[in-house]
Formats: sequence, C-alpha cells, structure tokens
Amino acid sequence: MRPFKLILIFLFLTITGSFLRANPVVVFYFNELKVDYSDWIIECHTSITTSLDGWYLTSLSDTSYLKNGMMLDSTYLLITPDSLLTPFHINPAGDEIMLYDTLDMLIDGVTFGDVPGYSMVAAPLPGQSICLFDNNETWEQFKYLDNSPSFGQANDSTNARGYVEGVVTDSAGFPLDNVEVVYGYYRDPMGNYVPRITQTNSAGFFRVRDYAKTMTIEFFKQNFQYLLQRIQNWPDSTVSMQVMIEPVVNISDESVMEHFNLLANYPNPFNSLTRIGFNLSTPAVLELSIYDLLGRRMKTILKEFRPPGSHFVYWNGRNENNQEVSSGVYIYELITGNQRESRKMLLLR
Repeated sequence: MRPFKLILIFLFLTITGSFLRANPVVVFYFNELKVDYSDWIIECHTSITTSLDGWYLTSLSDTSYLKNGMMLDSTYLLITPDSLLTPFHINPAGDEIMLYDTLDMLIDGVTFGDVPGYSMVAAPLPGQSICLFDNNETWEQFKYLDNSPSFGQANDSTNARGYVEGVVTDSAGFPLDNVEVVYGYYRDPMGNYVPRITQTNSAGFFRVRDYAKTMTIEFFKQNFQYLLQRIQNWPDSTVSMQVMIEPVVNISDESVMEHFNLLANYPNPFNSLTRIGFNLSTPAVLELSIYDLLGRRMKTILKEFRPPGSHFVYWNGRNENNQEVSSGVYIYELITGNQRESRKMLLLR
C-alpha cells in the first residue's frame, strides 16, 4: 500500500455515509467519474491552478502517468485513456482510483463497488457516473451516483436522488410508531451538528429522499435498543427495508450482573465529533469517561442518573479544559456500580 493511502481511507471513513468535516478548506480534485467495460472518463476540478506534469493515476491493477502539458484550473478537466502515457484499466465492478503528484503524495482518491476495505459508493450501473458532493455551508462531503452525468459543468442533483422506505417492527412483528429515523447529519451556521430526521407513522412506516449514496440510517426509540444499518440508495429508485429493533429487557434475576451494554462509537475513525451509545436495562448512576492509552483521563462525558433505555452522548475530541486532543487511539469506559465496560476509538485530525 502506498504512503498516505491508509490515511486517506481513514479520512473517508470519517466523512461518508453522509458526512461531516471539521476542516472546510479540504481540496478535492476528482469531481466525476464514469466507467464501463470499454471506456472511462475522470473529471477533475479545482480553483487552484496546477500543472499535472509528472502526476500519475493508480488503480488496483495499473499505474499510469499523465501526459505533460495538462493543467488544472477553474475549468473542468476531462482525463481519458488518451490522456495517459500507458494503458490504464479501471474495473467497473469496483476499483480504487488514486491521484499522486510528482512527490508521490496522495492528492485525491475514490473507492467504489466491490473492493478490499472501505468502499465509498456502489459501482455505477451503465450510464451512471460517480459524483462529488461538497457543501461548504453544511460541511458535508460524499460520493453519489447520477443517472445523468454532467461532464464539463458543475454536478447537480437532477436524476441523482432516490427514496429509502421501510417498516420498523418489534421482535414480535408489531409495527412501532414514533421511531426516530436519522439518515444523516450536517452543521448549521452556528456550528451545531443537526440530524436529518423523520419518524415512523402508526404503521411503522418511514420514507426519506436523499442522494444516491451509501447511507447510514439510525433507529431510536425509548426502551428499545439502538440500531444502525448501512444501505445503498439508488437514483430515481426506491429501496425498501424491513427493520426490527429489540426492546431493552428488564433484568429481574439478581444473579445476572450485567445490566448495560456499551455500543461502538460512530463514526469511527472520526475527525471532530463522535457519538457514543449504550443500552440500560435498569436505572443506574453512570460515569462515562475518555482515556488515552497511558490511562490518563481526558474528559468525563457523563456522570449522572439515567433511566432504562437507549442513551447517546457525544465527544468532540476535547479535554476537560476544552482543548483539542491529538490524533490517536482513545478508550471510552462506562462504569455503573461495580461493573464497567470499555471500547477503543480512533481520532484523526
């Protein structure tokens, strides 16, 4: 694996399935990509004037240098097989396309379809393209599929949205109303993280419309366990889900010691904000704290009484003095009575 590639994949993990960034000056070069078994096109766009002499592309199977004389500026540059010095294959079923400069620094990349590790979006169907969504106002970045490619001009949402719908039931199959369905987050002008949210109706039904991207959908209901599912939305289509969430079971047998479970934080790795969840089967006074790998306490997030049910708190990567902590692995630990549970998370600046 080339230097910086792993870092890029981690960074993409913090910002997809909708997602948020902490640094609004991140520069992206790949704007749109279209690939089939006979041809491919990569559209690059940036406001920074840059010579591409000595730059090169890599896929999972090939490496090829760009021909000299190509420039990036405020126009939309189309890179095709004729733009390269040697043949370059992109697998339409799934590939990892990376752009490097003359110093072998990773400049941008996209992973899609069936690839090892993390895929940002599904492989496009014939006639579809992969597009970049980059909104400075809401600090959202992701890749999505478009049924009407727009090479040579700004990406748009025409023929690029679809519906996700479903029914949420309990373990007995009965529909659940007023389940909160969160299908993304954005930042408002005040810097607050705001969920994109809907609720199920009396039949347990929900329906949301969003870009044709890989979506992370969360389901919340008091006294039920938290559930997270990832699903690919498709343009001009409707994707259906059948969702079942388990109730939080009260523990009456005193021989059963554990009465809570600590959930994996999300997103993980993360850049500026992560959510930590836990389920309680009985009321309890809890303490949730963050530690570094040396065992030093960074911050106590929670120290209070909580009733049974699913609960969520957030950590913004800052310590007790509201100072940003450095990148690295941290441990979050939940304690109640003589019971404790801990998990690891990765912070990337």
